[in-house]
Amino acid sequence: MERELGNYYVEGYNFDTKTYDSKENTILLVVDLQEKLMPAIYKSDEIVKKTSVLLKTFDMYGIDKIATEQYPKGLGKSVADIKKYLDDDHIFSKTSFDAITDDVFSYLKEKKITNVVITGAESHICVFQTVRRLIFEGYKVFVVEDAVSSFNQEQKELGLKLIRDMGASIVNTELIMFDLASDSKDKNFKEISNLVKEIRK
Repeated sequence: MERELGNYYVEGYNFDTKTYDSKENTILLVVDLQEKLMPAIYKSDEIVKKTSVLLKTFDMYGIDKIATEQYPKGLGKSVADIKKYLDDDHIFSKTSFDAITDDVFSYLKEKKITNVVITGAESHICVFQTVRRLIFEGYKVFVVEDAVSSFNQEQKELGLKLIRDMGASIVNTELIMFDLASDSKDKNFKEISNLVKEIRK
């Protein structure tokens, strides 16, 4: 069972206790949720809100998180709801559409990351190319369907189809939150439940 389902578990899952004993090999990667890009993105308010909730959730569990910014001189910095959870050392500028720049790749290696959860834009460009690179490099990849988007729904769906075909796991915000909590006895479960109520409004 562990071998068959391994790609669907965050690194560190303990099959005896049914809990995540270790989360240090996992990271949340936020791709290009920037000030001047968001107005052109389909349902941008939703993906920013869901990403913000995931950043807060990862904070609660002490899980690493980083963001990238595509040509920030032209597209602006990360939006405020993203920046409040990340200091400048955890935001990487880039010009390539693939978010795994040399600096990001070095960071993943240094932190011994094996498992990458992705939100951001655009699904069919930067998110797609980033997932392709990560899978090529041997990472397990989880793309958060309701926290990624493109300039229209069709391009978002095309990107997600290709991403799924490449072997990434397609998840959503609530799935990740409850999977990290794992049990209603979890110390963060009440806060998780409150956050879920917020995103369901």
